[in-house]
Amino acid sequence: MGAAGSKTGGGKGGGGGGGEDHLSAAWKLGMAGGYGALIAVNAMAMNGTMGPTNAKISGLWPTSITPAGYAFSIWGIIFLLQGGGVILSLISSSDRSNVNQKNAAAVCKPWLMMWAAQNLWQLVFVHAPLSQNAPASSQLAIFVPCSFFLCAAYASGLEACRRLRKVESNVASTLFLRLPSAINAGWLSAASCIGIALVGQSMAGGKEELGAGLPVTLAGMASVGAIASFYSWGAGEGRGGESEMGRLSVESTRRGGVAMVYVAVVTIHFPGSLLTVVSGSLSLGYAGAVSWALAAILRGSNASPSVRTAASVGIGAIGMAAGAAILLAVLRKGRGEGEGKAKPLAAQSM
Repeated sequence: MGAAGSKTGGGKGGGGGGGEDHLSAAWKLGMAGGYGALIAVNAMAMNGTMGPTNAKISGLWPTSITPAGYAFSIWGIIFLLQGGGVILSLISSSDRSNVNQKNAAAVCKPWLMMWAAQNLWQLVFVHAPLSQNAPASSQLAIFVPCSFFLCAAYASGLEACRRLRKVESNVASTLFLRLPSAINAGWLSAASCIGIALVGQSMAGGKEELGAGLPVTLAGMASVGAIASFYSWGAGEGRGGESEMGRLSVESTRRGGVAMVYVAVVTIHFPGSLLTVVSGSLSLGYAGAVSWALAAILRGSNASPSVRTAASVGIGAIGMAAGAAILLAVLRKGRGEGEGKAKPLAAQSM
């Protein structure tokens, strides 16, 4: 972006801690502390200090869209890149014109909110019932707040992407601030789907009564969000307003409670997916994380045929969207260069 973009970069969308495009020392320390807490909570969850591990609980409560275990290794990439982002934020100059400073200010508050929501999810999830015969009330007492925290983390990830698209970038900020924001948001779109599916299963009395509709819808929502991000990037949209989607009506399924979950998916998750990203690095990171999740869902042991079909279609559609976005971006760039050359010639002929 040019000078005009720099001036507005930290405005309503880019405001982080300490000012519109400035990250104060206090907020820098806050980022470091928040990241440290995130790593500490996850380390304790992995070694069983807090209770049953995530792997054990997830194994006890599978859904049709739970991905194969290897998929969760993406957290290692996310944490590593975010750690680099925290270091970059700490060492970046306090000069308001510094590109790294602007990007750090853009993600500061969303990252802190996202980390807090992820930690809260972890603290609640370890208390999930260890028996599938547990009463529905006991299941919902855990899975409802867990789904809320996952959706909150996802929304915070989207907010980080929204703010980042309003500021210019360089190689360092792209790698350590923009890319982890996009990958985290993309992965959380899938994670929030799983959280909502667990609520649906609990309300429906078990996955066999949930049917294929909800998991397929959830997989579709994540795919559409990734496709939309590619389209908006290729078409050059999104520098101002965001896309809006009206509410979609859904039919009641076997139990009324599942219909309520459908409404939650459509009115919360789907519109959020369409407010994602426009720049190449953000689009690639977000869609890449969603594709990774869909590929792992295909290899999941509990995926039904309809879910496998939805995941396969999603991966194919995202791939085609990526190709179309690249083509649109190239054509748009060529048209812009052509118009730029035509203006001097027109001026000379006058």
